[in-house]
Amino acid sequence: TVMCQSNKPWLKPSNSTTTGVSSLITSLQYSPKDGSNLGSAYDDGTVILWDTNRGTPRCMFSEHVAPCVSIALSPINLMLMVSAGLDGNVVIYDITAKKYFKK
Repeated sequence: TVMCQSNKPWLKPSNSTTTGVSSLITSLQYSPKDGSNLGSAYDDGTVILWDTNRGTPRCMFSEHVAPCVSIALSPINLMLMVSAGLDGNVVIYDITAKKYFKK
């Protein structure tokens, strides 16, 4: 079991490609490989990988043009994360390179 304590709420950081109007969390997952990584998906299409030890984002992507409804972090490779959105896209992220591949 991974425990995370924070003395302040985490707010979604502003991103120049998002409107900031909507930021409801639609999916969360801790990395099965590294418990300090937490992936979050939002209804504005944003995906963020958090460093829970610091309470700061490791990387942030805005590749979905509709709500992102699911996120998965690889149990084998720390560098891989996948998201799916209501825009019909599945996006594969290379976290280290901060790149993505959209299908």
